[in-house]
Amino acid sequence: MLKIEEGDLDIISQPIDFMGLNYYTGGLGRYKEDGGLFQVEEVPLDERRTDIGWPIYGEGFYKMLTDLHETYGEVPIYITENGACYNHEVVNGRVADQERIDYLKQHLTALHRAIGAGVPIKGYIVWSLLDNFEWAEGYEKRFGIIHVNFRTFERTRKDSYYWYRQTVTNKWFER
Repeated sequence: MLKIEEGDLDIISQPIDFMGLNYYTGGLGRYKEDGGLFQVEEVPLDERRTDIGWPIYGEGFYKMLTDLHETYGEVPIYITENGACYNHEVVNGRVADQERIDYLKQHLTALHRAIGAGVPIKGYIVWSLLDNFEWAEGYEKRFGIIHVNFRTFERTRKDSYYWYRQTVTNKWFER
Protein backbone atom coordinates (compact mmCIF):
# COMPACT_ATOMS: atom_id res chain seq x y z
CA MET A 1 0.00 0.00 0.00
CA LEU A 2 1.38 3.38 -1.00
CA LYS A 3 1.60 5.78 1.92
CA ILE A 4 0.76 9.36 0.96
CA GLU A 5 2.37 11.88 3.28
CA GLU A 6 1.15 15.38 4.08
CA GLY A 7 2.24 17.68 1.21
CA ASP A 8 2.92 14.87 -1.31
CA LEU A 9 0.06 15.89 -3.60
CA ASP A 10 1.23 19.52 -3.60
CA ILE A 11 4.70 18.39 -4.65
CA ILE A 12 3.57 16.09 -7.45
CA SER A 13 1.03 18.55 -8.83
CA GLN A 14 3.74 20.97 -9.95
CA PRO A 15 4.06 21.68 -13.68
CA ILE A 16 6.45 19.38 -15.45
CA ASP A 17 9.59 20.77 -17.06
CA PHE A 18 9.60 18.54 -20.15
CA MET A 19 8.54 15.16 -21.49
CA GLY A 20 10.87 12.52 -22.90
CA LEU A 21 9.41 10.10 -25.44
CA ASN A 22 10.77 6.82 -26.78
CA TYR A 23 8.98 5.75 -29.96
CA TYR A 24 9.66 2.67 -32.04
CA THR A 25 6.34 1.27 -33.18
CA GLY A 26 2.63 1.68 -32.95
CA GLY A 27 -0.56 0.12 -34.10
CA LEU A 28 -4.27 0.53 -34.50
CA GLY A 29 -6.96 -1.42 -32.79
CA ARG A 30 -10.72 -1.54 -33.13
CA TYR A 31 -13.57 -2.81 -31.06
CA LYS A 32 -14.42 -6.44 -31.58
CA GLU A 33 -17.53 -7.85 -29.98
CA ASP A 34 -16.85 -11.37 -28.78
CA GLY A 35 -19.25 -13.09 -26.41
CA GLY A 36 -20.28 -9.83 -24.75
CA LEU A 37 -16.74 -9.07 -23.59
CA PHE A 38 -14.81 -6.02 -24.66
CA GLN A 39 -12.16 -7.16 -27.12
CA VAL A 40 -9.74 -5.32 -29.37
CA GLU A 41 -8.50 -6.60 -32.67
CA GLU A 42 -5.49 -5.28 -34.51
CA VAL A 43 -6.14 -3.29 -37.66
CA PRO A 44 -3.58 -4.36 -40.27
CA LEU A 45 -1.40 -1.45 -41.33
CA ASP A 46 1.55 -2.28 -43.50
CA GLU A 47 3.28 -5.57 -44.10
CA ARG A 48 6.68 -4.04 -43.42
CA ARG A 49 8.18 -4.85 -40.04
CA THR A 50 11.51 -4.35 -38.38
CA ASP A 51 13.77 -7.33 -37.67
CA ILE A 52 12.39 -7.46 -34.14
CA GLY A 53 8.92 -7.93 -35.67
CA TRP A 54 7.50 -4.51 -34.86
CA PRO A 55 5.18 -2.76 -37.34
CA ILE A 56 6.45 0.46 -38.89
CA TYR A 57 3.98 3.25 -38.16
CA GLY A 58 5.35 6.76 -38.64
CA GLU A 59 1.83 8.21 -38.63
CA GLY A 60 1.47 6.87 -35.09
CA PHE A 61 4.51 8.94 -34.10
CA TYR A 62 2.83 12.07 -35.46
CA LYS A 63 -0.45 11.22 -33.72
CA MET A 64 1.28 10.58 -30.41
CA LEU A 65 3.16 13.88 -30.57
CA THR A 66 0.09 15.92 -31.48
CA ASP A 67 -2.03 14.14 -28.85
CA LEU A 68 0.58 14.85 -26.17
CA HIS A 69 0.60 18.51 -27.19
CA GLU A 70 -3.19 18.69 -27.17
CA THR A 71 -3.38 17.03 -23.76
CA TYR A 72 -0.48 18.72 -21.95
CA GLY A 73 -0.10 22.03 -23.79
CA GLU A 74 3.22 23.76 -24.27
CA VAL A 75 5.36 21.28 -22.34
CA PRO A 76 8.66 20.86 -24.23
CA ILE A 77 9.09 17.39 -25.74
CA TYR A 78 12.38 15.60 -26.31
CA ILE A 79 12.44 12.48 -28.46
CA THR A 80 14.85 10.46 -26.33
CA GLU A 81 14.82 7.33 -28.52
CA ASN A 82 13.57 6.67 -32.04
CA GLY A 83 14.92 3.93 -34.25
CA ALA A 84 14.51 0.50 -35.79
CA CYS A 85 16.08 -2.92 -35.47
CA TYR A 86 17.68 -4.29 -38.62
CA ASN A 87 20.34 -6.97 -38.41
CA HIS A 88 22.44 -6.17 -41.46
CA GLU A 89 26.04 -7.32 -41.43
CA VAL A 90 29.18 -5.83 -42.91
CA VAL A 91 29.68 -6.90 -46.54
CA ASN A 92 32.83 -5.68 -48.30
CA GLY A 93 33.31 -2.96 -45.68
CA ARG A 94 29.76 -1.63 -45.97
CA VAL A 95 26.48 -2.07 -44.10
CA ALA A 96 23.63 -1.44 -46.56
CA ASP A 97 20.64 -0.79 -44.29
CA GLN A 98 18.17 0.95 -46.59
CA GLU A 99 15.26 -0.25 -44.44
CA ARG A 100 16.56 1.77 -41.48
CA ILE A 101 16.94 4.82 -43.73
CA ASP A 102 13.34 4.39 -44.90
CA TYR A 103 12.19 4.06 -41.28
CA LEU A 104 14.06 7.20 -40.24
CA LYS A 105 12.76 9.17 -43.23
CA GLN A 106 9.19 8.23 -42.33
CA HIS A 107 9.63 9.16 -38.69
CA LEU A 108 11.57 12.38 -39.27
CA THR A 109 8.87 13.44 -41.74
CA ALA A 110 6.25 12.79 -39.04
CA LEU A 111 8.37 14.79 -36.59
CA HIS A 112 8.62 17.66 -39.07
CA ARG A 113 4.84 17.63 -39.53
CA ALA A 114 4.35 17.71 -35.75
CA ILE A 115 6.68 20.71 -35.42
CA GLY A 116 4.70 22.42 -38.18
CA ALA A 117 1.50 21.69 -36.22
CA GLY A 118 2.92 23.55 -33.23
CA VAL A 119 4.24 20.67 -31.12
CA PRO A 120 7.12 22.07 -29.01
CA ILE A 121 9.82 19.57 -29.97
CA LYS A 122 13.12 20.58 -28.38
CA GLY A 123 15.36 17.64 -29.26
CA TYR A 124 15.65 14.35 -31.12
CA ILE A 125 17.95 11.38 -30.49
CA VAL A 126 18.17 8.59 -33.02
CA TRP A 127 18.39 5.18 -31.34
CA SER A 128 21.06 4.18 -31.37
CA LEU A 129 24.44 5.51 -32.35
CA LEU A 130 26.06 2.10 -31.83
CA ASP A 131 24.77 -1.44 -31.90
CA ASN A 132 24.61 -2.37 -28.24
CA PHE A 133 23.12 -4.68 -25.63
CA GLU A 134 19.34 -4.53 -26.00
CA TRP A 135 17.73 -5.15 -22.61
CA ALA A 136 15.26 -7.81 -23.78
CA GLU A 137 17.19 -9.30 -26.71
CA GLY A 138 20.85 -9.08 -25.68
CA TYR A 139 23.24 -8.71 -28.62
CA GLU A 140 20.87 -10.40 -31.09
CA LYS A 141 19.09 -7.24 -32.29
CA ARG A 142 20.86 -4.25 -33.82
CA PHE A 143 19.48 -0.72 -33.53
CA GLY A 144 22.63 1.33 -34.18
CA ILE A 145 23.58 3.46 -37.14
CA ILE A 146 27.13 2.22 -36.52
CA HIS A 147 27.71 -1.55 -36.71
CA VAL A 148 29.74 -3.06 -33.86
CA ASN A 149 31.52 -6.38 -34.23
CA PHE A 150 30.96 -7.72 -30.72
CA ARG A 151 34.03 -10.00 -30.91
CA THR A 152 36.60 -7.44 -32.11
CA PHE A 153 34.71 -4.21 -31.24
CA GLU A 154 35.45 -2.91 -34.75
CA ARG A 155 32.98 -0.25 -35.76
CA THR A 156 31.62 0.28 -39.28
CA ARG A 157 29.42 3.20 -40.21
CA LYS A 158 26.21 1.98 -41.80
CA ASP A 159 24.58 3.63 -44.81
CA SER A 160 22.00 5.00 -42.34
CA TYR A 161 24.82 6.78 -40.51
CA TYR A 162 25.85 8.63 -43.67
CA TRP A 163 22.23 9.39 -44.56
CA TYR A 164 21.47 10.69 -41.06
CA ARG A 165 24.64 12.81 -40.99
CA GLN A 166 23.73 14.34 -44.35
CA THR A 167 20.14 14.95 -43.26
CA VAL A 168 20.96 16.75 -40.01
CA THR A 169 23.83 18.67 -41.62
CA ASN A 170 21.46 20.04 -44.27
CA LYS A 171 19.05 21.09 -41.55
CA TRP A 172 16.09 20.16 -43.77
CA PHE A 173 13.84 20.34 -40.72
CA GLU A 174 14.31 24.13 -40.48
CA ARG A 175 13.02 24.84 -43.96
